[in-house]
Amino acid sequence: LKPSFGFGPGGFGGGADGHDPFEAAMLEAMLQAMMRNGGMGRRREEPRKPEDVVEGLKGLGLLGALLGISWVLSPLLSPVLGRWASWAAWQWRFLVFDLRSALSRG
Repeated sequence: LKPSFGFGPGGFGGGADGHDPFEAAMLEAMLQAMMRNGGMGRRREEPRKPEDVVEGLKGLGLLGALLGISWVLSPLLSPVLGRWASWAAWQWRFLVFDLRSALSRG
């Protein structure tokens, strides 16, 4: 007993000699369509234009500028620096108050 599935005679709807005219026609149509389109899903690349390169450089420049701004501002906006800035502002107020008091007495 041989199974009626798989490759070989009688398998996948083939005749006694294993030849199926529908499969051969389908394979031929697929090959012709592939040859018409220039290969297996491969597209012909269009040459790059100077505008495309300039636009890409602008995008990279914008990303670089945002990264630089983030790098500069991140320590300034951190909680540790915020606490230090608050302390420094109060020290400045105390100093100004003490100087005004000393100058108004004299």
